[in-house]
Amino acid sequence: MTAMQETVREVLRGRHQRDTLVKYEVVLIINPDYSMAQVLEVFQKLESQVQSKHGVMGHSEYWGFRTLAYPIHKRNKAHYVYYIAELNKSWVQELERFLSVELHGGVFRHLILRVNDKSLGTEPTMLRQSSLMDAVNGASKTVSSVS
Repeated sequence: MTAMQETVREVLRGRHQRDTLVKYEVVLIINPDYSMAQVLEVFQKLESQVQSKHGVMGHSEYWGFRTLAYPIHKRNKAHYVYYIAELNKSWVQELERFLSVELHGGVFRHLILRVNDKSLGTEPTMLRQSSLMDAVNGASKTVSSVS
């Protein structure tokens, strides 16, 4: 097989994979010892992992620093992050492995749910909606105003 044929095959394979993307909602419970900058770093690592597999990161929200229903690793609070991602079905297990192994210590728990486009409305999922970047910017303003 020539180099040109291999290139065409790779392009077509990539197109096929992008055509079979499925929407997922992902919720992360992140270590409470992490600063907002570290929470953003975890999210960016996750985003680069999704994009490396030709997935698409959609809407994201920082749900805040919340009390847990039960202690996890002797902690009662944690950062909650929500986002929508479009992934190939076969990559979901790899994403779960990445969250469990690569980000071990950073992500306490995660939940990945497949959703229909119809079930995702234009309404925000939380009453007080904020993006992750807004939360990071707000935290840096709070820290600088305290100093």
